[in-house]
Formats: sequence, C-alpha cells, structure tokens
Amino acid sequence: MKASVFKKNRKGLKSPWCVRWKFFNGSKWVLKEKHFRTKPLALEFKQLKDADMSAGGLDLSPIERETIKFVVSQCRAASLELADVMSAGLKVLRPSAGINAPDLAFAVECFLGTCAARGLRSATLCNYETTLKAWMRYVGPTALVSEITPENTIKYIVLKGKKESSRRNVRACVSAFWSYASLEGWVPPLARGALSWVAIRSDAVEPVVYSVKQAQDLLNAIDPALRPALAIALFAGVRPTGLMRLKWTQVIDGSTFGINFESKTIKLHSSWVKTRAGRTLQSLPDNLWWWINKYYEESALLSVSTNRVNYVCPVSQSKWYSELSKAHKEIGFDVKGANDVARHSFGSYGRHRGLDWVIATLGHAGGMRVFDRHYNNSAATEEQSRAYFSIAP
Repeated sequence: MKASVFKKNRKGLKSPWCVRWKFFNGSKWVLKEKHFRTKPLALEFKQLKDADMSAGGLDLSPIERETIKFVVSQCRAASLELADVMSAGLKVLRPSAGINAPDLAFAVECFLGTCAARGLRSATLCNYETTLKAWMRYVGPTALVSEITPENTIKYIVLKGKKESSRRNVRACVSAFWSYASLEGWVPPLARGALSWVAIRSDAVEPVVYSVKQAQDLLNAIDPALRPALAIALFAGVRPTGLMRLKWTQVIDGSTFGINFESKTIKLHSSWVKTRAGRTLQSLPDNLWWWINKYYEESALLSVSTNRVNYVCPVSQSKWYSELSKAHKEIGFDVKGANDVARHSFGSYGRHRGLDWVIATLGHAGGMRVFDRHYNNSAATEEQSRAYFSIAP
C-alpha cells in the first residue's frame, strides 16, 4: 500500500508537506504521517517508504515471517509463481470483504488523506470532512467499517437531512466514502441504486432562468466594465467561481490558456474550474464576442485600479456579487440565491443549439437526470433560444 503526499494549507506551518501511510500491524490498522518543509524532501521520503512497504515493511511477528517463508518455499517446490498463489487466495477472501477492516475513524482519515493527495478543492474536502465526521459520531467512531450497512446509513440520511438538498449532500459524501472503502476491500461494493431513493425530489421545480428581456436589461444595467464577464457567464455558461479565476491570457506549463480572439475559443485551465478538468469552449455564439469586443477596454481599465490586471472579471468576488445584486434590483429580478441563474439560462437555452455541444461547453460531470434538473426550463423554447443568443449591445 503506497504512501500519499499532500500539502496542508494552514497558515504558520513550518513543515506543510505531509507524507501519510498506513499498515496493518497484525491486530489493527495504523496510520502514520511525517512532515517536511519542502515537496522534494517529502517525495524522497515517499519513495523510500513505498520501497520499504513493497519489500515487506509491515510490522510482522516472527511466526508470521516464518509462515511467509514457508509459503514461498512451497511455491518454489511446486514450480508455482507466488503472485499466482496470492491472486488465487485473494479471490477466496474477496467475497468476505471486511477481513482486517479498520475502525470507522481510521478509515475516514485515510479517505480524507487520499482526497487531499488527489488535489480535491478545499471546499469539497471540508464538506467531506464535516459530513463524514458527523456520520461517524452517529454510527460510532470505534465501529468497524465492515459493520456499516446500507440500512443504518439510510436511517442516518433520513434523520439528518431535513431538506432534500441536505439528504443529497449526505448521500453523495457517504457514497464516495463507500466506494473508497470497497476498493480497499473493507466492505462489499454498494449495490447500484441502494441509496438512490433518498434523493428523490419531492419538491421538483423548474430551474430559474432569465427571460430574453431580463438578460438584455441585466447586461445594460450592470457596470460596462463588468459586461464582458457577465456575457461569458450568460453565453458560455462559466460558473461564478471559474469566472473569478479566468484570465484573458496566461501561459501555464508551455500552453496558452484564456480567451483566444482569433479562434473565438475560451481555454480553461484545470485550476480555474470546479471539476478540476480543463476544457476548451468552442463554437461559442457570435453575440458573446460582440459584448467582449465592445467593452474589453473598459474592463481592462478598471482592472488596473482594482489590482486584477489580466483578469476577465476586474473586481473581487464579493464586489461582483454586490454589483450583480444591484443590477438585479434595477431590472426587478427578485430571486433568492440567483448566483447561478446565468449558467442555468445558458444550459436551458443552449439545449436547442445541440445537446452534445451544451454539455461539453458546461463541462457537466453528472448524469442526464442531474442535467435535466438544472438546465431544462420549459420557458426556454427554440424560438426563445434564437432570441437569447442574438442579444446584442
């Protein structure tokens, strides 16, 4: 089992780089970690630790070591490969998943460490940690992972989630942890749809979108320097957080990202998007470039005074939401939590330009059921779609 390397993003840490590994000492699973000042030192230690683990670095008793030697000698005498014998043994043990399963507290820490090592967003990692530790307190941190069942998990989700969104969040976090635990061999794989009924939408409503007139009025009401950013949200479907990170142009690892006026594409780096999967937005509507070209100079001028030079959105995120709220009030658009309406509008109207195109542009990672819930407003007809993507300055 290999060690993982990740960075702890806490202020004041002199040794932020952490190497974490786990091993079974014969009676229980043990989690250890060591901290380093720099990443190269952490990676060097990881290589040593991985080599030690692969060479049998487990804390085995003398009897266990003699048993391993006996198995090896028997394999050689029978002209068998040790790997084949171990594989056959694992096939016998795998149906009874849960053998040597750790307690829940240890398993959750391993899961969070693996997520951190894979570079998950801090907000997602914090959500996992908060949700799973609350679930852990309900089940009992000393309970073995193998003792957890879908039945008692469902009871917790129903008890915890007073709102439908809360139940969906708990279900998503627990499902992710369960998948990790099943890959480790601690629990059997979760049956498909075992928890799906928990997320049934009892209060199904259509997603809120801007009408064509509201989108036009909103672009005219907001500060001219912010119109290129708003146009990208309305006509390219970029999320608000991605909009804050989007730059006009930036070279990263030898590749150019940002807005290409010649090819009329927007290339998003993986660090700018929610899913951490970079993509290129192509075949974007012409009216998007009309708004960008007309108000580019105003945006660039404001970015100098706000210390956000080269950013498409020349103001901070809090200032952006404040200006958007003012524009909403000016046009009489009163919807609570309207930060994603632009993206939902793009998805709903964009469906009529081609389903494959709009899904690729949105970078949507969920299934069609989730896509329909967020981007399928019946008011967004094909005629309205043509009008929406013809909104001009």
